[in-house]
Amino acid sequence: MDDLNGIIPKISETIFEKVSMFPDKTQLAIAVIKNEKTNYYGFIKENNNLSNVQNEDKIFEVGSITKVFTATVLADLVVKNKLELDTNIQQYFDFPFKDKTKISLLSLANHTSGLRSHPTNFDTSIENLINFYKEYDEDMMKDYLQYSLQLTSADENRYEYSNFGGGLLSYVLELSQKQSFKELLQQKVFDKYKMSNTYMDRSNLKNELVIGLDKNGTEAENWDFDILFGAGGVLSSVRDLSKFVSAHFVESDKELALTRQATYTVDDEMKVGLGLHIIKIDDNNEVYWHNGGTGGYKASMVFNIETKSAAIILSNISVFNPDHMNIDSLCVKLNSMLNE
Repeated sequence: MDDLNGIIPKISETIFEKVSMFPDKTQLAIAVIKNEKTNYYGFIKENNNLSNVQNEDKIFEVGSITKVFTATVLADLVVKNKLELDTNIQQYFDFPFKDKTKISLLSLANHTSGLRSHPTNFDTSIENLINFYKEYDEDMMKDYLQYSLQLTSADENRYEYSNFGGGLLSYVLELSQKQSFKELLQQKVFDKYKMSNTYMDRSNLKNELVIGLDKNGTEAENWDFDILFGAGGVLSSVRDLSKFVSAHFVESDKELALTRQATYTVDDEMKVGLGLHIIKIDDNNEVYWHNGGTGGYKASMVFNIETKSAAIILSNISVFNPDHMNIDSLCVKLNSMLNE
């Protein structure tokens, strides 16, 4: 594998520093994009040493990066005049929401709906952190919306990241189009961007699934999603994610451009588009970012539209590992190095 602008030697020490505390069998699949060229780097930790491994086509759970794809489906439907961002989702349900609560499509996509990360009828106790999305089904979602729904902010004037909101958005897109969300996702994202190695069901994998590790370094149970699939159910490779990110550099793609359009200002350093977070690096630069994590995996991607550069990392590090944010900081560091 070629070394793009010598980036890996420049930060090889940083890479080891960021993963040194992780358990044996930790894998990182990395893609860096610059000057319309994508390079892939794979690492595996064995006996406290990092070795190279070819894993750009191996499969990892990507967790909440799924929400970026969900928002891209929404953007496609908006661009094609099939939906409007300010639509109140109540119209797609045959029962009233508790207290006649109003929730817009936009607020689900940019995390300003006031919905908490998980609804009150979702069991996130320590005993149920293994594969805990599997049991949350359509009936539970409907019951919550009708009888227990409560917002932390009623005026769509506060950012609060919501996994439930991401899953609810995918369900509403399904209801609005009278087509399964997975079909919409396949047609409007994976097929469009030639992501042939991206999956919604582990039984369909054509390439090797990297074994996820729990916070103690033992094999983790994979996660399954029912009605909240749009919040985190996708599996993919770093090569496929690089195809999706590279498509953001094509100016004619109106759907992706819409996802990057700022819709809410969180603070001086962060805004939110549709699914994507917009992070201010300095007075002249901002990047688009999202990460994802499950019981056995951690993913992060960051890209700069102005410089057409990106860094993407997939790993088998648990989101419950206390040092999992090192993957995000490494991803940001990689992207910064590309632009020096």
